[in-house]
Amino acid sequence: SPTLPDSEQREACIAAATGTALARERGLTDLPARVEKLWMDDATAALAKNAVTFARLPITDLVASDGYLAHLRAKGYTVEAPDQVE
Repeated sequence: SPTLPDSEQREACIAAATGTALARERGLTDLPARVEKLWMDDATAALAKNAVTFARLPITDLVASDGYLAHLRAKGYTVEAPDQVE
């Protein structure tokens, strides 16, 4: 799948930060997974509580085959694509 230019840089930055000895000593090697779990927990709570919920994410994280929308679908949420503008 295509990536946006900054997504590769962001991934390299995350890998560099979590691959350091300091990160390993502090247990931060799974930082991306922790962030994803926290976001999913908060999103699930917001969706249950609010009639309308808004979230801002990088589009690549949202629509990737293992992205946030895929995780919401797996939890049983219905995800609809926006209407196409012609």
